[in-house]
Amino acid sequence: MIRSVLQALRRRWYITFPSLILAGILAVGAWLAIPPTFERSASVLLVPGAGSVPEDGNPYFYLGGLTNAADVLVRAVGSENVQHQMEAQFRGIDIEVARDASTAGPVILIVVNARTDTDAVAALDLMVKRAGAALESLQVADRVARADRITMQVITIDQQATLRQRTRLVVAAVVGAGIAALGALIAALVDGLSNQRRRRRSGVPPPAGVAVDDAEGLAGERDQDVEGTSTAQSIPDDVAQEVDAVPPTSPDAAGPTEEPGQELVGSEQGSGITGDLELAADGSSKSAVRRRPARGH
Repeated sequence: MIRSVLQALRRRWYITFPSLILAGILAVGAWLAIPPTFERSASVLLVPGAGSVPEDGNPYFYLGGLTNAADVLVRAVGSENVQHQMEAQFRGIDIEVARDASTAGPVILIVVNARTDTDAVAALDLMVKRAGAALESLQVADRVARADRITMQVITIDQQATLRQRTRLVVAAVVGAGIAALGALIAALVDGLSNQRRRRRSGVPPPAGVAVDDAEGLAGERDQDVEGTSTAQSIPDDVAQEVDAVPPTSPDAAGPTEEPGQELVGSEQGSGITGDLELAADGSSKSAVRRRPARGH
């Protein structure tokens, strides 16, 4: 099956090659049309208030109870409303806010993808400020004492953006592969229709399990065999007339049994007719009869 398809593509090269060239051009165009994205991220940590920690105690020893507060803050900052507001301010921006799965503490990871590095820096700084403001707003709404309020500390923030080209790579690959596949399909379809019309004109149906090209070759060989057999079995008209003119002989007067290549003389050599028996190409015997001048008595 694969071999037949490859042969069809090779025969219809005038369709296959232009489609490949077009696929490459469109893939490059898609790569250039889609800009890369710049990614920056920041990690913030929730710290318990001074009133929740014993005097002279280390606040980092009491981080275990802040995971629920971190989940609430993720929901508040990563909501669709905040996403829409950021998209209205920064075109083509994508923001992701989630708990940092690599740590067990109340660490929140903020990731920003923008079309330019400048937008990425500004959007990330704005999201960090929004997270701190949302945390403060939630505690104020619940009338939490200032000494017991949870605070937020920035642990890490990217100083250099990471260039992401996955989107443009996927789009370019899809466009190029799609155009190439479409060209191959058209070439195979044209080749199949052409072979079908050729078989109809020749009137020779392809044998079962034989490819179109092989079937056509077999049909040609079959025609040659038929012509060769007909030629080998045919007898010239003048020889046939001479054979018909020979009078029939009785079984008693019949001569010895003829063998291939043996010259036969007619009854008492009076008829003046000799014959040779030959084997045709297909194994059947044929006779070539010639007259011999009659000898004088």
